[in-house]
Amino acid sequence: MKKISKETFSLIIIIIGVLATFTIFLPALASPNDGTTFTGFDIVFGTEFANFGSWVSGNIRASIFGILAYALPIVGVIVTVVMKKGEMIAILLFAISAVLLFVMPSYISTTVTILGTVTEIDIDWVFAYGLISAQVLTVLGVMVLLMKTVKYPN
Repeated sequence: MKKISKETFSLIIIIIGVLATFTIFLPALASPNDGTTFTGFDIVFGTEFANFGSWVSGNIRASIFGILAYALPIVGVIVTVVMKKGEMIAILLFAISAVLLFVMPSYISTTVTILGTVTEIDIDWVFAYGLISAQVLTVLGVMVLLMKTVKYPN
């Protein structure tokens, strides 16, 4: 069996972390009612999905947890590259990101404003392929980092 070098593990982690972060530009969540999809960028930084003048509007509010979910993999990459023994911190960062990505629908706040009255609505979001990709990549990042830690403990 061919031995994987420490540098190869680092390159794999860099690729996984960058890809996981850039999935923010892919569709993340979809509304089950009409199939409207929102990118990760729209979900975490907020967007207006309906606007009928001053009468009615609908918004997805920005989410700090969503920002963390997409940012932590690249932070994990930076920690792995910069710190000599940063793998354990990177594992933790990738794991936190994975958890935040898996529970994303629970902390996304959606509001509807009707004649100045703001009401929070509950949407049963469906995962879209971008969010599923991010979830898979972060879990894969944890596994690769664990393998690197076991294979090269120093």
